[in-house]
This record gives sequence, C-alpha cells and structure tokens, in this order.
Amino acid sequence: MAPVPGGAEFKLRVSPGAARDRVLGVDGGALRLEVRAPARGGRANRAVLNLLASFLGLEEDRLTIRRGVTAPGKWVHVAGMHADELSQHLARTLLPG
Repeated sequence: MAPVPGGAEFKLRVSPGAARDRVLGVDGGALRLEVRAPARGGRANRAVLNLLASFLGLEEDRLTIRRGVTAPGKWVHVAGMHADELSQHLARTLLPG
C-alpha cells in the first residue's frame, strides 16, 4: 500500500482469460487476481475493477487503474481511503475469522 493524495494505491498482478473471476491472495507484495475477460479492448481492466469493487465492498467509481493499463502488473488507486485503512480492510477480507 502506498499513500497518495486523495487516497491510496496498491499493486495488482492480473491473469486474464481465466476460468473464473477470483482473488487469489497476496504474492510478492501484489494482490493476485484472475478474470475471465480477455486482455483485449479494455475488457480485462473493466473486469478487474468490477471484481475489486465487489471484493472490497466499494463503489467501482472509487477505483482507478493508475499504471499498467496494458500490463499484467498494475497499480490501482482507491479514492478516499488511507493506506493503513486499505491494508486493514484487505487483511480482514483475505483472512476472515
């Protein structure tokens, strides 16, 4: 997580063209995702934002891919959330109990 003006950013590693949309967990400091959508015409990026919004319980318009739009490694900005709050939220979501 990195604090940035107006929110926080975190690193993703995305595998498009998967059998299903899912969050795999954290690997090497990046949140790993798989999405069914292919990496063509922005479809995978739209699927990533939709999956993240659902996973984080946020409105999709609070999420923006800031870097890596055409690459599997991406940085996502979450508007209106501090980095420590985002880290705690991800920890609760990934490790429920």
